[in-house]
Amino acid sequence: MVTTEWSDSARAWTFAWTDGPTVAQVRAACLEAGPEASDGLRYVRTLSEEAVALGAVRLTVSRPAVTPPSYAPAMSVSLYYSAQRATPLTDAESAAVERIVAAHMASFPYEYEESLYLYDRDADEPQKIVTGSTKMPFDPGRLMPVIAHVLDSVTELRRALPDAEWRVHMDDLDVPWDETEGYVLPGMRDAGLIAELAAANDEDGAVR
Repeated sequence: MVTTEWSDSARAWTFAWTDGPTVAQVRAACLEAGPEASDGLRYVRTLSEEAVALGAVRLTVSRPAVTPPSYAPAMSVSLYYSAQRATPLTDAESAAVERIVAAHMASFPYEYEESLYLYDRDADEPQKIVTGSTKMPFDPGRLMPVIAHVLDSVTELRRALPDAEWRVHMDDLDVPWDETEGYVLPGMRDAGLIAELAAANDEDGAVR
């Protein structure tokens, strides 16, 4: 089911749906149906808890069973986050960003998993004041804790830079923003779901 919503701040209509076709597929269909009418539309696809869990298991199945998780090669799915605006960061804002990153690194629970990572700023694109990404872990039992930890930190970054235009997405899945909770995905704090994902691997690391 696709819902439509008007955004006063973005001055645009947003198409939103859960699971189903990708953003690219829906955008292409809208362009084909009405190129002029689809100009300026925004597309937001979210995933249900079941879809997130299924995707995590599929990612685990695709990795070599003999590869130790701590030294596994980078996988193709990453969480991306970026903020842009016309004015550069002030000294106070830069200090706030550094504090948030330092606090995240100090509390991140896994030594050998990728955590919050911000790129160096590009002088050729000064409007991009924050950009970064985090590769998702191979271990499905760690997937939700990593997502929750990183999204919590990105939420803090957005609250520190509220006047920037933010985008957070996992490949073609946009992570929605909630004024109360910040950036969240279904089930990312669900202990039962985390346990089920961890159970997808047996003691020697092979998928059941």
